[in-house]
Amino acid sequence: QRLTLQRRNVAAGHHHRSTGRALLEAAWTGGAAACGRRIGQIAPGFRADAVVLDPNHPSLCGRSGDDVLDSWVFSGDATPVSDVIVGGRQVVEAGRHILSTELSTRYRGVAQALAGSTPQLSQNLDE
Repeated sequence: QRLTLQRRNVAAGHHHRSTGRALLEAAWTGGAAACGRRIGQIAPGFRADAVVLDPNHPSLCGRSGDDVLDSWVFSGDATPVSDVIVGGRQVVEAGRHILSTELSTRYRGVAQALAGSTPQLSQNLDE
């Protein structure tokens, strides 16, 4: 769109608005509508969900206001997310899911079981 219209911040709606904020607000609003739940904003009666950004992360250094949101949205794989709270319960702490060790162990067990049963699965498919 930017190349076609020869304008900047097309996704934001106008050139003085933060593109990151516009995209996040659209995602929050659209997600809430798609789920049919009271989520996507901090207000009475809404579920308590929050993302905490690490202000010392290199992609956020020297940023303030909506520039923080822009940097987060466009930070790529090097996410500055440090903590995540879902429904009032912390699920990510210091950049790590609270069940990551348990989930990794369970995943390895399932992967090993599947790898060990592959010949059996192939045999059953041939019958």
